Amino acid sequence: DTSYSKLEINNLYIQNVLDKGISIGEKSNIIMKNVEVNEASYAIAIKDQSKVTGEELQINKSKEYDLISFVKKK
Repeated sequence: DTSYSKLEINNLYIQNVLDKGISIGEKSNIIMKNVEVNEASYAIAIKDQSKVTGEELQINKSKEYDLISFVKKK
């Protein structure tokens, strides 16, 4: 879960999450490389003016959505 962050996420494996696998919020700028999310309710959530780029992303068996983007805070 990020807020006002500038990060590069490399070689991450996430398995069996009840909510969001990766939650990116509040004007974060995230680069993801070689990330796999399996069996999360929402694999990746992007909120509130955040920017995300990625390569070699793998999402499997999301319970709700693979990717969601929304404005949560004014």
